[in-house]
Amino acid sequence: MSGQLPKGADLLADIRRQGYRPSGPVVLYLDADYPRPHIYSDMPLSIEICIKPSDSIDSLALWPLADLDIHVHGGNACNARLRALLKALVGIRPRFIMGGVPAERLIFAWHPQRGWEFDHA
Repeated sequence: MSGQLPKGADLLADIRRQGYRPSGPVVLYLDADYPRPHIYSDMPLSIEICIKPSDSIDSLALWPLADLDIHVHGGNACNARLRALLKALVGIRPRFIMGGVPAERLIFAWHPQRGWEFDHA
């Protein structure tokens, strides 16, 4: 899959190209632009990926997320942009997706065998 890697995903891509997997969680922030994470050798590696509001979901290369557990922080609203991101994530076949939209008290999860589950907390 070609396209631009989201902010922070280049680190994950380098790890995956070497045949390794991150030992910590992969957290995906929609419509956020946090500073690039610093990596310390004495802590478990967790990956934080930010998709900025100016990024087009269709133009992002999400292949480094394949076969990983993904935590999605869905922005401020359950909108078409979040739906497009979740559809794109399912297309790369992760092991599991979980996340939520705190402003709408919505939590969701996706598993390859069970499909989607939603709940309002």
